[in-house]
Amino acid sequence: MRVFILVLVMCVSFINMLWSYEPPKKLLNINLTRLVKGNEAIEEIHRLHGTRFPLVDGFVAEYSFKDKLIIMWGSKSKNEYEAKRLFEEMHRKMPHSKVFMGLKKVKIADIDAYYVSGMDMDNYYFLLKDTNYWVAVKNNDAVKVMEQIIKGIKK
Repeated sequence: MRVFILVLVMCVSFINMLWSYEPPKKLLNINLTRLVKGNEAIEEIHRLHGTRFPLVDGFVAEYSFKDKLIIMWGSKSKNEYEAKRLFEEMHRKMPHSKVFMGLKKVKIADIDAYYVSGMDMDNYYFLLKDTNYWVAVKNNDAVKVMEQIIKGIKK
């Protein structure tokens, strides 16, 4: 039993080491003001969606200055198949949302993403490998924010 637990802990640690993306300390000269990672972020993401779904890691990064706000969520699945399944489920529900409007596909920094307006913010969501991302931007150049984020993720 002890060997099984040790192997499980080592596997989880290894999976978390594979995710090298760290949200930047600044986005368009706006400082990172809040960063939640790991289980705490996963719980926050679950609360936001009002349901639980399998994730191996996550983060919530907030950037704010005066009336400008950027929030970025990252939800890492155990593999690309699971991440795509979650992405497709969320995307399928989006046209029926009462909160998010104006769904359209956009290409930013060679990545296909989706744009919606809602919660008084410009919102983008996209999938890269085994991770789903959602970026909400208020009172800032959302396309420039997205370009900086995507270039950072692709490094």
